[in-house]
Amino acid sequence: MTRTADGLATAEDLLAGRYGNGGGELEGGVLLLREPAGLRHGAVAIRIGAALLQATRDASDVLVVGAETGFLVARGPDSVRAPDVAVITGPDAIHLARQPGFAPRAPDLAVEVRSPSDTLASQLDKASMWIARGSHLAWVVDPEEGVAYLLAKGASIRRVFPGEAITGEPVLPGVSIPLSELLI
Repeated sequence: MTRTADGLATAEDLLAGRYGNGGGELEGGVLLLREPAGLRHGAVAIRIGAALLQATRDASDVLVVGAETGFLVARGPDSVRAPDVAVITGPDAIHLARQPGFAPRAPDLAVEVRSPSDTLASQLDKASMWIARGSHLAWVVDPEEGVAYLLAKGASIRRVFPGEAITGEPVLPGVSIPLSELLI
């Protein structure tokens, strides 16, 4: 296992599995262990991914990825974070997927699904982290409360209630998915 001169973990070692078999992320070179998601969390995450995949099926410049996909969002010290669902757009989207390793930038859309063990504040902080590191849009979907929160660069948080739709603006223009289709 290699570490930087100051003892911090690296993205390369995380990718090589040198920090154990469990899921994990890096924040500022410090390993963050992630517990496996609960069943409801996983069911909602896959519904979101499937809905995004369906909504963008005809777009050649959109890549939808699921949980455990690492995004290298900072170097020196390294930070590798993994949203529950993510979308990369643009002419490099498919090219990035064919390259080994973590995505070298934040996703354009990062989705976090709130688990019962998460506080709303911690999930909104994580969504804000995605925006600060280059994402243009972040969703926090809360299955327990049946609501979602949309954060976009330069905009205030928008709360989506039952009976309303989550939108992909500005990342996925025209994409609108009823919140009720994503929850279980």
